[in-house]
Amino acid sequence: MAQPPEPRRHRPPGPDLRHRRLRNHLHRLRPHHQPLRPGAEFAIERGTLPPSDRAYYTLPVSHPEVPVINTCAAALDWVQRLESGESARTGDGGPGMAWPNISEVAATATALTTAENAQALTKLTYDQLQESIATQRPAVDLLIADLWDTIEYNLRHNDASSLRRKAREWGVVYQNDDGTEETDPPEPPPVP
Repeated sequence: MAQPPEPRRHRPPGPDLRHRRLRNHLHRLRPHHQPLRPGAEFAIERGTLPPSDRAYYTLPVSHPEVPVINTCAAALDWVQRLESGESARTGDGGPGMAWPNISEVAATATALTTAENAQALTKLTYDQLQESIATQRPAVDLLIADLWDTIEYNLRHNDASSLRRKAREWGVVYQNDDGTEETDPPEPPPVP
């Protein structure tokens, strides 16, 4: 008789999935700090903006430099610099960045912050559940020991190898002296 297939196990969205979502938001935000490079730098090259406008974004005035953003904190820091620099620059009469505009940058930063908060909450929940499981461990260990003793007690009239084989059917695991799991001895060859 064929064995039924094992049921598929559902994996709830854990820290790995949340991390992927957070990373996706971070990747979406990276191009938004790039308007300094193509937008502002092209405007500086064309002469539309003076090189001194780089100072609004706390960038070196003397040469173009786009920062490396590889963490959420760095991305949010640069969003803050972009927002304050853009408001100061437009407040001084300069034109606003158009591609992307600062509201698009802020919307992506909000999505990143939301994903980061969700990930932090998921990590905290996961840690609390692990701690809860750890507190239940002593009671579960006693239950396992009771079941093991009951199984071996009910099979006590069998010889040792038969007892171990039958106990394995009930989930009892025996280990060899070297720590490896004991397996059934091979079947003897048939007698001619």
